[in-house]
Amino acid sequence: MENKGLYSEILKLLARKSYSEQEVMERIGVDIASPSAKVIVNDLRTKGYLDDKRLAESIVEKLIEKGKGYHYILSELSRRKIKKDVIEKIENSFDYERELASAQKFLKENIKKKKPSAVFTALMRRGFSSLTMEKIAGYCDTRYTANDSNE
Repeated sequence: MENKGLYSEILKLLARKSYSEQEVMERIGVDIASPSAKVIVNDLRTKGYLDDKRLAESIVEKLIEKGKGYHYILSELSRRKIKKDVIEKIENSFDYERELASAQKFLKENIKKKKPSAVFTALMRRGFSSLTMEKIAGYCDTRYTANDSNE
């Protein structure tokens, strides 16, 4: 496939959905190390059509809004084949306060409908960090201890 055809195929792909550089190359069946792929990827990166960092930030934002935690988010970034250096930057700058707020929101929405153990299991499935889980456990312990002493 010539460069022009490859270029237009990638643009069609990116018009429908955002992809990481690696995902694009896999979808169209081209080795990212090939000379023609490198030229096209560099051009698309320069024009802002391919940007793993921006894609990763968008994924993180979307998943936090959906109530997902640190481990789930990192897993999704790996699954989407985001570059390792971008994932490391996300890890190092992760906003645990937003994660805690998301976990607290989930807790408030579900604590009256489910047992605390079921809520914790759900939080773990959503990939919340151990730091956040400890804070949520402390919050629940304080809440239930206060309720028990009032009865």
